[in-house]
Amino acid sequence: MRLKNFMKNIELKEITKKLSTREFSKIKMLIKNVNPSSLLSNLNDQILKKYLNHCVLSSSFFIYSCNLKKDIIGYVIFAKKYKLIRNEFSFLSKQIFFDQIFKFKIKNLLNFFLIFTNLENIFIEKKKIAIIRENLNLNLFAINSKYQSMGIGKYFLRSCLKTVTNNNKFRYLITETFTNRAESFYLKKMNFKKFCIKIRLFKNLKVLIYKF
Repeated sequence: MRLKNFMKNIELKEITKKLSTREFSKIKMLIKNVNPSSLLSNLNDQILKKYLNHCVLSSSFFIYSCNLKKDIIGYVIFAKKYKLIRNEFSFLSKQIFFDQIFKFKIKNLLNFFLIFTNLENIFIEKKKIAIIRENLNLNLFAINSKYQSMGIGKYFLRSCLKTVTNNNKFRYLITETFTNRAESFYLKKMNFKKFCIKIRLFKNLKVLIYKF
């Protein structure tokens, strides 16, 4: 089924109030099923809900849902600057740390260590680090697997970017991915370029860049 068959029923919604139980359940499902390699997918529901609601209420973030006939089939989170992600969520660091210890997620703990000590950037030029930290960041993005490969993701993401950049001036958009499929989507469908690599265990993170 093609995008045109859905177009009249697709609704872009900016989430500006705390997530309802239904909204959280839908977005959590997307994170767990479509973004399983993200650190957020390993958090318990309480911490994940705090993270998402902080994004919703913070002036440093934009969060949108993609709705089809009142059902959430996708979501996206942007941070105005990458450096704000760590700054804004430092209050959750202890909870995340103990949650991962309790679950014995050693790999995740080591990756958190790489992030919070900046060792993830050890092989990246200082100029590129500055660009990553100071520009718009596509933090998380997902479309329900049932609706992928139909053009909906491209339409949704472009619509969100048009809204975000309407009243804000950004020079670059930065995103990161582990998967070849996501990388192919950003490079071929959204005109991103390869930028650099961040260190992760046990698979490095690909950093991509888009110039406005």
